Amino acid sequence: MKDEGARNTMAHLSPAAYAAALACVEADTPPLHRAALSHRVRGGPAVAVVEALRAHQNGDGGFGRGLELDILYPGSSPLATSIAFQWLVRYEDVPGAPDMIARGVRYFEDTVLPERQGWLAQRRELNAYPHAPWWHVDEETGMCAIDQSWGNPSAEILGYLWRYRRLLSRLDVGALVATALGHLASRAPPYESFHEVYCFIRMRNEMPPDIAKAMEQPLREAVAALVETDPASWGAYVAKPLDVAPLPESDRYGIPESAFTAQLDYLVDTLETEGSIAPTWTWGAYEDVWERQKRRWTGALTAQALCTLGAFGRLPPAR
Repeated sequence: MKDEGARNTMAHLSPAAYAAALACVEADTPPLHRAALSHRVRGGPAVAVVEALRAHQNGDGGFGRGLELDILYPGSSPLATSIAFQWLVRYEDVPGAPDMIARGVRYFEDTVLPERQGWLAQRRELNAYPHAPWWHVDEETGMCAIDQSWGNPSAEILGYLWRYRRLLSRLDVGALVATALGHLASRAPPYESFHEVYCFIRMRNEMPPDIAKAMEQPLREAVAALVETDPASWGAYVAKPLDVAPLPESDRYGIPESAFTAQLDYLVDTLETEGSIAPTWTWGAYEDVWERQKRRWTGALTAQALCTLGAFGRLPPAR
């Protein structure tokens, strides 16, 4: 990808496959993902992304309302709010976003658990609504399966709170960052959660250089252990190179450039043959609801794939 000769050999999505993928996105995709695709690839307004995200923010400042497509609980949760901040950091200067960020920061301050020095992903109330089984909250412990890994979403949340620390009024974010670094240092083979690794990577993206440097080696080791670089494995629910480094400027954490080229080719090939990107998981429950959410996930994943291909110069030339 570094010279023009190499660029000319890369597989680009054909105009016909691009049109088919766009039709899939228009058919059954959440407004947020449609607005993001329009902005990032087609020159649409950034404010439309922020307005679509606003529909997911609740009165307590947290986010929910189906932002995480595997949860239909309308109330706020730290996990859904962390997902919202993945968008907000990209659009923080767009009108309307600063107020949403300030309210979200207050929500994080209101929901931190002192005894955990962090956050639980979900609330018990979600059990009354359709959801994927890994989000189900144990009534006795108040924890879901995701909470076995402290960093998901606590490490990621701390990254956002460090970025917006001027808005904090109660939390000692420096002390909580030290807690997070302790958790990261304690991780060792066999590594268990690639989603927790993603959260630490998002935290590292917001850290000052000295802390980012301290986080680099343990994250490189975890990435080497968890990320699948063999295309034959990518039809399953596994960590892939672009999950770690979704943009050309992202830190690669030691993943070879050839793995990114292969995954971009894989996305092109899948869209050429299937016309969309389908989820590689299933709920195994709430089957009627899952079929609807599967269609929404397919639209969202297809939109994400098109944004990724656009960022790496793999879409057909604009006419």
